[in-house]
Amino acid sequence: MVLTDMLTESGKAWQYCPRDVLRKFSKILEDEFGLVMNVGIEVEFYLFKSVLKDGKETWATIDRTSYCSTTAIDVASLVLQEIVASLHSFNILVEQVSFQFL
Repeated sequence: MVLTDMLTESGKAWQYCPRDVLRKFSKILEDEFGLVMNVGIEVEFYLFKSVLKDGKETWATIDRTSYCSTTAIDVASLVLQEIVASLHSFNILVEQVSFQFL
């Protein structure tokens, strides 16, 4: 995961950079309306496993549970524990873990 500004080759902010747009709107809200915006992020990702199909390696989702099924937590618990511990080591607060499988 990379959280960064998107720049053009000349080093200027790309006109569609989400972080730069957010900064601009945040400044407008504060300067013109006296409002301070608090922002959080939601990171989404999928977990895959390597499987052999017809003698070739391919990738499949780690399970086939329905949307937001808590059963999926059991399958992914070890890797999720590692991810959360790593994020905590960078002082990143994890408020919620939920699932959506393909």
